[in-house]
Formats: sequence, C-alpha cells, structure tokens
Amino acid sequence: MGGRSPPALGDPALTMGHPRQKSASGARGRLNWKLWAGLLFTGLLLVAALAGPALAPYGEDNAERLAVVQTAQGPVTLYAPQPPSLRHWLGTDRWGYDLLSLLLYGARFTVIGALAVGLARVLVGSAVGVGLGLRASRRQAPARAGLLSAIPAFFVVYLAMARINVGSVVPPWQLALIQAALMTLVGIPSVAVLVREKTYQLRSRPFVDAAGALGAGRVWIGSRHVLPLLREDITLMVLHETLLALNLLGQLGIFQLFFGGTEFSMDPPMYYSITHEWAGLIGQARASIQVNQWTLLAPMAAFIFAVTGLFLLLRGLEDHLQARQPTERFR
Repeated sequence: MGGRSPPALGDPALTMGHPRQKSASGARGRLNWKLWAGLLFTGLLLVAALAGPALAPYGEDNAERLAVVQTAQGPVTLYAPQPPSLRHWLGTDRWGYDLLSLLLYGARFTVIGALAVGLARVLVGSAVGVGLGLRASRRQAPARAGLLSAIPAFFVVYLAMARINVGSVVPPWQLALIQAALMTLVGIPSVAVLVREKTYQLRSRPFVDAAGALGAGRVWIGSRHVLPLLREDITLMVLHETLLALNLLGQLGIFQLFFGGTEFSMDPPMYYSITHEWAGLIGQARASIQVNQWTLLAPMAAFIFAVTGLFLLLRGLEDHLQARQPTERFR
C-alpha cells in the first residue's frame, strides 16, 4: 500500500530479533524498581496526609518546655529543645513541640496542597491547550510561552502573598487556597503550550479529520478524540507539576512565607508556620544549622522523602509506558 514491504521469512529482523523489539522486551522483563518504590513512597505520603493527626503521638498544641525523667542516677530535668529519644523519636523544637507530631499534622497541607496545585495546573492547562491546538491555523507558527512563563513563579507568588500571609486574620485554609490558586495560575501557561503543540500534531490524524468532516465540533473532538490520546502524557504531567509545586513551596519556605499562614514571634524574634507544613518547618528552623540540628534535619528529611517518592514514581511510570509502547513524551 505504498509503504515499506514486510520482511521475508529469512530476514534477520525476524530470526534474530529487531533491536527495538529486543529493547522493549528487555525493559518489560526487568523489575521496574522505580515504579514500585515510587508507589510505596507516595502511598506512605498519602497515608500521612489523610491520617496524620490520628497517627500523631502528641497533640498539635502539646508543648513540653521541660520534663523530669527518671534515670539510673536519679531524676533529670530536660529542657526544650530535646534531642531524639524514645519519648520523642525525632526530638522537639525550641518550644517543646514533638517534631514527629508536627510533621504528621503538616503533611495534609504539604502533600495534598502540592498534589492539588499540580492537578489543577494540568486540568486547566490541558483544556486551554487543546482548545488552542484545535483552533490554530494549519500554517500558524508553533506556540511559545508568553511573558508570564518567563517570570519566575517564586517572585509572583511571594510578592502577591507577602502582605496578607504574615499575621493574617484570614483562616489558614483560606490562605492556603489563595496561595494554591496563585501557584496554579503561574503554572498554567507552560502546560497549555505543551498540550497545544501535542494537540496540533494530533490534528493530522485521519480519524480527527474524519470527525471534523462529519460535523463534530471542537469540544467533541477534543474530549472524544484528543484527550484520550493524551491521557498518559497528562498523567506524567500531573506528577511533574506536583514536583514543581513542592519545589516552589520549598523556595517560599526558605524565605519564610509559609503555606497556610505565617506568624511572627517576638520572644525569640522569628517567623513560624501556622499549619506546620514541611517547608515552613524547614524555614523556621534554618537558624539551627549549627546547634540543635535535628529541628532542621527532621523536616528536611520528610521533604526530601516526598520529592524522592514523586520523582521515582514519575520516572518509573515513564519507563513502564515506554516499555509497553515506546512513544514520544513530554519532557
């Protein structure tokens, strides 16, 4: 039919195996440890986010500024912050709050917040990108990211939130929603450009042209023909955008703008997170790099665990999809 003729029975591609077929079958035969490790890590993150308060060994407001414990040498008085021990596995902060409990209480804001931002970016960006891709002229030049995509997201969110985030009377959940909306808006343009280009390429498929010739509208073509073909790419993009959202939370936390609200304490003078989200716990403990390092290392370890889990899940899923059907993915 005008294409390449099939190989003969004696063709080495059949008797010895085509290199691409060998690579795909070899990839399928290997254990995808990245995918399994990513699923395990992400599952633990979701458990902490959904059941964190129930799993916390201490209450959110339970502060232990000093404690008297019995030892072989007699009673000993311990003052906050306390190092890791059997009573406090990760130690306590300078106010005497149990760090493990704070991490479990803050997991819902950290994990669910980042996932919500990543999902919202991709849902809105995909809808915009598909619409632009179907409306684009056949001779139109490839779309490029606009000015908003060139401005670092950190600057936009920090400048917009700095005046209302510190010492605000707005409840933490509302502040978190406002900041999540801003973080979503700054990420939509780049997603829309990627989806627009992919949609533009899919327009040349025969079944898309046939649907248009039969009178199908753009909404029908986009929802019934284009989006199903982008399902795997969209899944990967959700994980990628969630990682970017975590990255942005970390940057804001270092500069003491915490997700869900920031309070300022005069004694000692410092900023601290209202919601105990993990980037906030890192930001409020950044001065502990020299002394009482556990107050900084504990939230850093939790944050790195979250980033590592999502990264492994992303790479493992990419390897799984590539092994099943090698194709070009968003990068």
